[in-house]
Amino acid sequence: MNSLRKFVFTVSLFVIFGYLEAVCPTGYRQFGSKCLQAFPSLVATWDDAKAACEDIGGHLAYMNDCTLTKMITNYLGATVPTTNKYWIGASKSGEDEANPWVWLDGTTVQMGAPYWGSSTPGWIEEPNGEDANEEYCAALDKNDQFYLHDETCGTQLNYLCEADALTAKGEPLKEKTGAQLTECPDQFELISGSCFHFHYNSLDRNTKTTYSDAQDICADLGARLAVFESCNLFGSVATYINENTEVQLPSKASYWIGANDMGTDGLWYWDGPYTSVPTGSPFWGSVKEEEEEEEEEEEEEEEEE
Repeated sequence: MNSLRKFVFTVSLFVIFGYLEAVCPTGYRQFGSKCLQAFPSLVATWDDAKAACEDIGGHLAYMNDCTLTKMITNYLGATVPTTNKYWIGASKSGEDEANPWVWLDGTTVQMGAPYWGSSTPGWIEEPNGEDANEEYCAALDKNDQFYLHDETCGTQLNYLCEADALTAKGEPLKEKTGAQLTECPDQFELISGSCFHFHYNSLDRNTKTTYSDAQDICADLGARLAVFESCNLFGSVATYINENTEVQLPSKASYWIGANDMGTDGLWYWDGPYTSVPTGSPFWGSVKEEEEEEEEEEEEEEEEE
């Protein structure tokens, strides 16, 4: 069973990404401005996978762009065996919490949605900090819709290499973006060129509302429930929520957004544009099955006894 990963109310101006015709090195496949090559039949430790990618003119892949990550995970999900995990270019230096997760180029890895998954039993958010196992390297886990999981760096896993895409003239391929908003009305937050209103009862943050009422609240503000046709915008909002929860937003809150399957059960569409909602990661997460919840409740009761 799937549940849409958190989020939010808005009126939005979406950024449109365009790409020039690209040229990828031999053996690589183009995904937007990236060139990637998966190795589903070869396994290596994280260090050996890093060296193997460098030997073919690339590096372990970076999953730092939500839109491209969606394209890549769709491809992997359709073409690789069902149990694969893939090393990517993210790691952490030891157990010290002050040491952040970083990509091979030194930039910080975004935590939480829409990149990291959760592990069972208990649906613990990744990275789960199992320092006893020295899980300091990141991999895409097909068993969790290719969300990121931390793994022991010496484990033998498949790996995913990345190389720069070039134009036909041999120049680095760059993204083009459209115009973005620079300011928002009162009660709205500017996030990546779009305006969002996070609605909650400031006197009682536990107060909830229905989907229909949420639509009305947004309409009264001259807005609509948020629509995330851009995965990168979704990622920016996820980052904003992660950084502001318990600061100015309620903790453990869930937010209605403009997606429903009221027309046909199981077919999800965005409100407004009425385009289909993408399936799988990074938009959708997982929820506990009833049997697993019952097992956890039984374990808790046994511990109390």
